[in-house]
Amino acid sequence: MEKDLERFSKLHAILDEINVAVNAWQNHLCLKHGSFLYNQYRQLLRDSKKLGPELRGNTFVEIKVIVICKQENRLMSEPNIAILWGSETGTAQSLAEKTELTLSAQGFQAKEMDMSDVKVENLTSYQTILVITSTWGDGDPPSNAMDLLGELQARTINLNMQTFSVCALGDTAYYQFCKCGKDFDEALATQGANRLVPIKECDIDYDAPYEQWLENVIQALKAKETSTV
Repeated sequence: MEKDLERFSKLHAILDEINVAVNAWQNHLCLKHGSFLYNQYRQLLRDSKKLGPELRGNTFVEIKVIVICKQENRLMSEPNIAILWGSETGTAQSLAEKTELTLSAQGFQAKEMDMSDVKVENLTSYQTILVITSTWGDGDPPSNAMDLLGELQARTINLNMQTFSVCALGDTAYYQFCKCGKDFDEALATQGANRLVPIKECDIDYDAPYEQWLENVIQALKAKETSTV
Protein backbone atom coordinates (compact mmCIF):
# COMPACT_ATOMS: atom_id res chain seq x y z
CA MET A 1 0.00 0.00 0.00
CA GLU A 2 2.80 2.37 0.94
CA LYS A 3 4.63 1.65 -2.33
CA ASP A 4 1.46 2.25 -4.33
CA LEU A 5 0.95 5.61 -2.63
CA GLU A 6 4.57 6.50 -3.38
CA ARG A 7 4.14 5.61 -7.07
CA PHE A 8 0.85 7.50 -7.18
CA SER A 9 2.57 10.57 -5.74
CA LYS A 10 5.46 10.27 -8.22
CA LEU A 11 3.07 9.94 -11.14
CA HIS A 12 1.22 13.09 -10.10
CA ALA A 13 4.56 14.89 -9.88
CA ILE A 14 5.43 13.77 -13.41
CA LEU A 15 2.05 14.91 -14.70
CA ASP A 16 2.73 18.30 -13.12
CA GLU A 17 6.11 18.40 -14.88
CA ILE A 18 4.44 17.54 -18.18
CA ASN A 19 2.09 20.48 -17.68
CA VAL A 20 5.10 22.72 -17.07
CA ALA A 21 6.81 21.31 -20.17
CA VAL A 22 3.76 22.00 -22.33
CA ASN A 23 3.64 25.57 -21.04
CA ALA A 24 7.33 25.89 -21.86
CA TRP A 25 6.65 24.61 -25.38
CA GLN A 26 4.00 27.28 -25.76
CA ASN A 27 6.69 29.79 -24.84
CA HIS A 28 9.02 28.33 -27.52
CA LEU A 29 11.51 26.82 -25.07
CA CYS A 30 13.46 23.66 -25.87
CA LEU A 31 11.82 20.48 -24.56
CA LYS A 32 14.49 17.79 -24.54
CA HIS A 33 13.14 16.87 -21.11
CA GLY A 34 9.84 15.72 -22.64
CA SER A 35 10.98 12.25 -23.72
CA PHE A 36 12.57 11.62 -20.31
CA LEU A 37 9.28 12.52 -18.61
CA TYR A 38 7.36 10.24 -20.94
CA ASN A 39 9.63 7.27 -20.19
CA GLN A 40 9.21 7.87 -16.44
CA TYR A 41 5.45 8.09 -16.85
CA ARG A 42 5.19 4.83 -18.80
CA GLN A 43 7.50 2.98 -16.41
CA LEU A 44 5.37 3.97 -13.42
CA LEU A 45 2.24 2.79 -15.23
CA ARG A 46 3.89 -0.56 -15.93
CA ASP A 47 5.14 -0.94 -12.35
CA SER A 48 1.91 -0.11 -10.57
CA LYS A 49 -1.13 -2.37 -10.74
CA LYS A 50 -3.41 -0.23 -8.56
CA LEU A 51 -3.40 3.17 -10.23
CA GLY A 52 -6.78 4.75 -10.78
CA PRO A 53 -8.27 4.29 -14.27
CA GLU A 54 -8.22 8.06 -14.75
CA LEU A 55 -4.41 7.93 -14.81
CA ARG A 56 -3.76 4.62 -16.57
CA GLY A 57 -3.56 5.37 -20.28
CA ASN A 58 -4.70 8.96 -19.69
CA THR A 59 -5.49 10.19 -23.23
CA PHE A 60 -5.12 13.84 -22.22
CA VAL A 61 -1.58 13.18 -21.00
CA GLU A 62 -0.74 11.11 -24.09
CA ILE A 63 -1.83 13.98 -26.33
CA LYS A 64 0.33 16.43 -24.38
CA VAL A 65 3.34 14.14 -24.68
CA ILE A 66 2.77 13.74 -28.42
CA VAL A 67 2.86 17.54 -28.70
CA ILE A 68 6.10 17.65 -26.72
CA CYS A 69 7.81 14.91 -28.72
CA LYS A 70 6.72 16.32 -32.07
CA GLN A 71 8.01 19.76 -31.11
CA GLU A 72 11.32 18.20 -30.02
CA ASN A 73 11.66 16.58 -33.43
CA ARG A 74 11.15 19.91 -35.17
CA LEU A 75 13.66 21.62 -32.90
CA MET A 76 16.37 18.96 -33.10
CA SER A 77 16.47 17.83 -36.75
CA GLU A 78 14.50 16.53 -39.69
CA PRO A 79 13.08 13.02 -39.20
CA ASN A 80 15.02 10.11 -40.71
CA ILE A 81 12.38 7.46 -40.01
CA ALA A 82 9.21 7.56 -42.09
CA ILE A 83 6.15 5.77 -40.68
CA LEU A 84 3.74 5.33 -43.57
CA TRP A 85 0.17 4.29 -42.88
CA GLY A 86 -2.56 2.92 -45.11
CA SER A 87 -5.99 2.83 -43.51
CA GLU A 88 -9.72 2.85 -44.20
CA THR A 89 -11.03 2.70 -40.63
CA GLY A 90 -8.27 4.53 -38.77
CA THR A 91 -6.63 1.58 -36.99
CA ALA A 92 -3.37 1.70 -38.95
CA GLN A 93 -3.27 5.48 -38.56
CA SER A 94 -3.61 5.28 -34.78
CA LEU A 95 -0.86 2.63 -34.63
CA ALA A 96 1.38 4.83 -36.78
CA GLU A 97 0.81 7.75 -34.40
CA LYS A 98 1.60 5.48 -31.45
CA THR A 99 4.74 4.29 -33.23
CA GLU A 100 5.89 7.86 -33.79
CA LEU A 101 5.28 8.71 -30.14
CA THR A 102 7.14 5.62 -28.90
CA LEU A 103 10.14 6.12 -31.20
CA SER A 104 10.29 9.82 -30.32
CA ALA A 105 10.32 8.93 -26.63
CA GLN A 106 13.26 6.60 -27.37
CA GLY A 107 15.17 9.49 -28.95
CA PHE A 108 14.62 8.63 -32.63
CA GLN A 109 13.59 11.21 -35.23
CA ALA A 110 10.40 9.72 -36.65
CA LYS A 111 7.38 11.05 -38.51
CA GLU A 112 4.07 9.36 -39.33
CA MET A 113 2.62 10.10 -42.75
CA ASP A 114 -0.54 9.41 -44.69
CA MET A 115 0.53 7.36 -47.72
CA SER A 116 -1.54 9.61 -49.99
CA ASP A 117 0.87 12.45 -49.12
CA VAL A 118 4.00 10.48 -50.02
CA LYS A 119 5.74 10.29 -53.41
CA VAL A 120 7.98 7.35 -54.24
CA GLU A 121 10.97 9.59 -54.99
CA ASN A 122 10.72 11.10 -51.50
CA LEU A 123 11.43 7.76 -49.84
CA THR A 124 15.16 8.19 -50.45
CA SER A 125 15.10 11.09 -47.96
CA TYR A 126 14.70 8.65 -45.07
CA GLN A 127 17.06 6.09 -43.61
CA THR A 128 14.27 3.79 -42.44
CA ILE A 129 10.78 3.23 -43.84
CA LEU A 130 8.16 1.67 -41.59
CA VAL A 131 4.86 0.64 -43.16
CA ILE A 132 1.69 0.01 -41.17
CA THR A 133 -1.22 -0.92 -43.39
CA SER A 134 -4.47 -2.81 -43.44
CA THR A 135 -5.89 -4.81 -46.35
CA TRP A 136 -9.28 -3.83 -47.70
CA GLY A 137 -11.94 -6.00 -49.31
CA ASP A 138 -10.55 -9.01 -51.16
CA GLY A 139 -6.84 -8.20 -50.90
CA ASP A 140 -6.99 -4.56 -52.00
CA PRO A 141 -4.91 -1.75 -50.49
CA PRO A 142 -6.72 1.00 -48.57
CA SER A 143 -7.70 3.90 -50.83
CA ASN A 144 -4.95 6.16 -49.46
CA ALA A 145 -2.30 3.47 -50.16
CA MET A 146 -3.21 2.61 -53.76
CA ASP A 147 -1.09 5.22 -55.55
CA LEU A 148 2.07 4.67 -53.48
CA LEU A 149 1.90 0.89 -53.79
CA GLY A 150 1.20 1.19 -57.52
CA GLU A 151 4.22 3.45 -58.03
CA LEU A 152 6.47 1.18 -55.99
CA GLN A 153 5.43 -1.78 -58.13
CA ALA A 154 5.61 0.02 -61.50
CA ARG A 155 8.66 2.28 -61.20
CA THR A 156 12.33 1.72 -60.52
CA ILE A 157 13.89 3.58 -57.60
CA ASN A 158 17.15 2.88 -55.80
CA LEU A 159 16.46 2.16 -52.12
CA ASN A 160 19.70 0.30 -51.46
CA MET A 161 20.59 2.70 -48.63
CA GLN A 162 17.24 2.34 -46.88
CA THR A 163 16.01 -0.19 -44.32
CA PHE A 164 12.35 -1.04 -43.87
CA SER A 165 9.82 -3.11 -42.02
CA VAL A 166 6.11 -3.76 -42.43
CA CYS A 167 3.35 -4.29 -39.89
CA ALA A 168 0.42 -5.77 -41.83
CA LEU A 169 -3.09 -5.70 -40.40
CA GLY A 170 -5.61 -8.25 -41.63
CA ASP A 171 -8.26 -10.82 -40.86
CA THR A 172 -7.64 -14.55 -41.31
CA ALA A 173 -11.30 -14.94 -42.22
CA TYR A 174 -10.33 -13.53 -45.63
CA TYR A 175 -8.39 -15.58 -48.19
CA GLN A 176 -6.01 -12.69 -49.06
CA PHE A 177 -4.81 -12.27 -45.46
CA CYS A 178 -2.59 -9.19 -45.03
CA LYS A 179 -2.08 -8.98 -48.79
CA CYS A 180 -1.45 -5.23 -48.91
CA GLY A 181 1.26 -5.47 -46.25
CA LYS A 182 2.84 -8.40 -48.08
CA ASP A 183 2.76 -6.41 -51.33
CA PHE A 184 4.54 -3.46 -49.71
CA ASP A 185 7.11 -5.82 -48.18
CA GLU A 186 7.84 -7.38 -51.57
CA ALA A 187 7.86 -4.05 -53.43
CA LEU A 188 10.30 -2.36 -51.04
CA ALA A 189 12.64 -5.36 -51.13
CA THR A 190 12.47 -5.41 -54.94
CA GLN A 191 13.56 -1.75 -54.97
CA GLY A 192 16.67 -2.73 -53.01
CA ALA A 193 15.64 -1.74 -49.47
CA ASN A 194 16.96 -3.95 -46.68
CA ARG A 195 14.62 -5.52 -44.12
CA LEU A 196 15.22 -4.08 -40.67
CA VAL A 197 13.01 -6.78 -39.11
CA PRO A 198 10.71 -9.28 -40.86
CA ILE A 199 7.12 -8.41 -41.71
CA LYS A 200 4.64 -8.90 -38.87
CA GLU A 201 1.23 -10.20 -39.96
CA CYS A 202 -1.50 -9.28 -37.47
CA ASP A 203 -4.95 -10.84 -37.22
CA ILE A 204 -7.93 -8.89 -35.78
CA ASP A 205 -6.39 -9.17 -32.29
CA TYR A 206 -3.46 -7.03 -33.36
CA ASP A 207 -2.29 -5.49 -30.08
CA ALA A 208 0.22 -8.14 -28.99
CA PRO A 209 1.81 -8.78 -32.42
CA TYR A 210 2.00 -5.04 -33.10
CA GLU A 211 3.74 -4.44 -29.76
CA GLN A 212 6.18 -7.27 -30.51
CA TRP A 213 6.90 -5.82 -33.96
CA LEU A 214 7.49 -2.37 -32.49
CA GLU A 215 9.83 -3.75 -29.83
CA ASN A 216 11.78 -5.63 -32.51
CA VAL A 217 12.00 -2.44 -34.59
CA ILE A 218 13.30 -0.43 -31.61
CA GLN A 219 15.95 -3.03 -30.80
CA ALA A 220 17.03 -3.22 -34.45
CA LEU A 221 17.27 0.58 -34.69
CA LYS A 222 19.36 0.71 -31.53
CA ALA A 223 21.66 -2.01 -32.87
CA LYS A 224 21.95 -0.14 -36.15
CA GLU A 225 22.83 3.07 -34.31
CA THR A 226 25.50 1.30 -32.26
CA SER A 227 27.07 -0.31 -35.32
CA THR A 228 27.49 3.08 -37.03
CA VAL A 229 29.11 4.83 -34.05
